[in-house]
Amino acid sequence: MSRVYNFSAGPAVLPEEVLKECADEMMDYKGCGMSVMEMSHRSKVYDEIIKELVLLADPADRMPLLHEQEEILMRDMPILPIFFDTSPMMVNCRLKGYLHLTTGGLDFKKAYLE
Repeated sequence: MSRVYNFSAGPAVLPEEVLKECADEMMDYKGCGMSVMEMSHRSKVYDEIIKELVLLADPADRMPLLHEQEEILMRDMPILPIFFDTSPMMVNCRLKGYLHLTTGGLDFKKAYLE
């Protein structure tokens, strides 16, 4: 099978030996009994990953550790989409009883003019 190199989101090609190591540790990261994706970012194993990462100067050596650390954070930390939709509109001040829906629309079923 030939490898496909994806540069859509920036350089995203990992060396094959790094991918094989990640595959080997997917079920049991360094003998801790769980994968990196299952452990807490507050665990001792995670702290060791960070300590090891700080000591490495070569970016090629750091990348696998950064990836492991990122997987832990992505699993543990909530991710909320940040999206603000505004729909300015003019409404007659005599219009009462309408509802702003959480989906961004308006409900005029109980609306009336004062």
